[in-house]
Amino acid sequence: MVLAPRLWVPDDFGLTRYLAAGLAALHVVDAGMRVDLAALADELDAEALRNSAARDLFTNPAKTLAERMSDSAVVLAGDNPATLALARHGAAAMLRLAGEVVAAAGLGDVLAAMGSGAAGTPGKRSLFHDEQIDGPLPRRMRTFALITDTERQAVSARVSGFDDVAVIGAEDVPEPAGATLPIGRPEQQLAILAVRMEMTAVYLKLVRG
Repeated sequence: MVLAPRLWVPDDFGLTRYLAAGLAALHVVDAGMRVDLAALADELDAEALRNSAARDLFTNPAKTLAERMSDSAVVLAGDNPATLALARHGAAAMLRLAGEVVAAAGLGDVLAAMGSGAAGTPGKRSLFHDEQIDGPLPRRMRTFALITDTERQAVSARVSGFDDVAVIGAEDVPEPAGATLPIGRPEQQLAILAVRMEMTAVYLKLVRG
């Protein structure tokens, strides 16, 4: 099957095209796996608009994520095969688009490392710390656990004791007061997060200059 894009984009942003081809192939194999690809495309267009440069930090989820990731050692985590694959895609996008080295790991591995102290989180900055004498402080490690809506309660409970772990779902959008983002099917949520990770990488590159 050849599925040419309507608009050419660099391969770094091509995951959703491959996802659409895969979902279409699944429908051929199993009619019960039908997915409305037109509706999915509309949702991804809406996500791209939410992340556009014209929107400010407080209403732009990709800019917000980029700001939270700046000056940190970032880990993207997943708690199942789908979100772990998404985390790996996000890490690849950060490297290819922004030149940022980001780790991707299973959530259980991240929590085990943090619980054992192997992650080596830096202590509070001393008032007397002098980078000229003491050297630069290590970057703070921040973990972003990527989830679908069905995992939110369980994953949030698992990470509740870790201050440097944030839970990120497709519906976590800084919309105006009273506005909420409707929750779609799992594959739709994963695709939205993939676009958001790619746009976050673009903003991180702009921050670095």
